[in-house]
Amino acid sequence: MKIIRNILLLLLLPMLVAGQDLSFVAKAPDVVRVGERFVLTYSINQKVGKFKPSEMTDFQVLSGPSQSQSTNIQVINGKMTQTVSTIYTYYLTATKAGKFTIQPASVEYDGSTHKSNSLEIQVVQGQQSSSASGQTGGTGKQKQSSAQTSRSVSGGKDVYVSSAVTKKNVYVGEQFVITHSVFTKIDLAGFGDIKFPSYTGFWKEDVKIDGVNLQRKAVGNEIFYTDEIQRNILFPQKAGEIVIQPAEVEVIGRVRSQQNGFNDPFFDGFFSTYQNVSFNCVTDPITINVKPLPVQGKPISFTGAVGSFKLTGQIDKTVLKANEAITIQYRVSGTGNLRLFDKLNVKFPPDFEVYDPKISQNVNVNTNSVSGTKVFEYVVIPRNGGSFVVKSFEFSYFDPDKKEYVTLMSPEFEIEVGDSEVAAESVVHVSRDEFDVIGEDIRFIKKDVPDFRRGSATFFASQSYFLWISTLTLFFAGMIIVLRVVIAKRQDIEGLKRRRAEAVAMKRLKKAKKYLDDKEMNKFYDELSVAMWQYVSDRFNVPTADLNRDFLYSLVSGGKLSDDEVRAFVEVLDEAEYARFAPGRSSDAMNNIYDKAVEVIKNFYSKLK
Repeated sequence: MKIIRNILLLLLLPMLVAGQDLSFVAKAPDVVRVGERFVLTYSINQKVGKFKPSEMTDFQVLSGPSQSQSTNIQVINGKMTQTVSTIYTYYLTATKAGKFTIQPASVEYDGSTHKSNSLEIQVVQGQQSSSASGQTGGTGKQKQSSAQTSRSVSGGKDVYVSSAVTKKNVYVGEQFVITHSVFTKIDLAGFGDIKFPSYTGFWKEDVKIDGVNLQRKAVGNEIFYTDEIQRNILFPQKAGEIVIQPAEVEVIGRVRSQQNGFNDPFFDGFFSTYQNVSFNCVTDPITINVKPLPVQGKPISFTGAVGSFKLTGQIDKTVLKANEAITIQYRVSGTGNLRLFDKLNVKFPPDFEVYDPKISQNVNVNTNSVSGTKVFEYVVIPRNGGSFVVKSFEFSYFDPDKKEYVTLMSPEFEIEVGDSEVAAESVVHVSRDEFDVIGEDIRFIKKDVPDFRRGSATFFASQSYFLWISTLTLFFAGMIIVLRVVIAKRQDIEGLKRRRAEAVAMKRLKKAKKYLDDKEMNKFYDELSVAMWQYVSDRFNVPTADLNRDFLYSLVSGGKLSDDEVRAFVEVLDEAEYARFAPGRSSDAMNNIYDKAVEVIKNFYSKLK
């Protein structure tokens, strides 16, 4: 049976191959130097008819096209797959500098003409380093005593590191990208000591980089092998000129140390010896001009969001009974500083008991931006029946592309609340014989006829009557006053924030302590920093985007805090920010930072209450 099945599969093979889509791809290096020999290939996944190459007048054809073909057949669980590959190969050399385009080639297939992609190749002047190969080597750590230093100010050296930003003029809270890249003409063996900037004055998000994969790139008239070694997305936290300090990277290259004098490239390359040499590379500092957010047109509902966002809302039910809980969710999604704002201007009816919102976020750090969703979930309980409306509120953000504030409106929810249901009383019949007396606390109903005595019939005109009436009147008047004070406090959102600033900060610090116990270092430092800045924001009613160290020191001149107290606050922030970038921090050091943060918040509270 297997023989018959295999014969049938072979007979069906041409039909399976014909059912595949045609893939016709041209490949060549993006950058070559004058006189360099390189390979141009055309790959086709089918057996095709006539192959017609494009004209290559800008390059010298050394050989080609040479044709190779391979067929791969797999049968797995009776299912057959086949891959057919045809490759046409040219060996070319560039004769002059410039940018040149190789037009698409064409083939005949299935009665029609199909074309490949075109290629753009940049040809530069320049000489190849004697040991350049562009491949990554091991992670050798041998360091020579005569270390070389290279900066990003020039592209004419064999090894250097460069820092680059996507924007140098941004608004407070506007995101931009900074990259640190290595450029080399020699074999890369690895890296030694690396010191990246601390990014003081910025909120930083790390972009994941999967190793170093060097690619050819033209720098002026030279060709280097390059790739990123770190990429971050930064959010400036204060206005003014902020200098990003240089990055210091020890690059370990593999260089030829001895030639055997054969005067032949093959034998010299085969018998030569190599050693690892350390290059101490330092980038130039970068100055970022951070513009303050415009004051003109700034909405009252603006709480620090910068980027481009959408606002949606949903409620789990709109018809319920009094004292039943409902859940209302507001979802902010988009691109921008999602982590740096956590307040919505939601107002609920006075008859609703409202709990602190549960804030959750799903933030994605992409190659060039930070995007995601932030969800504010409110649990509220209507205490009285009736028809209520959770009114629409404004959410405002600053769009740096449009250079203007944008205000979004939330949906409005109409809620019908019925009266609370009271469970009917149930009667339980228990005979005296079935009832046990426990101690003297509970006794059965006494059956003897009581000795009733006639009381006074003038209670409503007595002193006791007027005393009760006066007491009840004063009690209800006091209750009305207390309720008015409570309602006024609930409507005073800013005052409520001030009164609860320490409790919210301690709650966040408790969450940071959990990250510390779980050894999640980055989350610990992020939550600790947010807790401290949010405390200042709530206590002084200042949006998070407007907070910076200058504001903290202004509290000293205002007489609200002492210079030592503000300095202790700033030291905790600096120590946490530095620790995020210093690998290998011990648990004791992280505990010390946590203890300092708790002490600073308590000192602020005792001074400002």
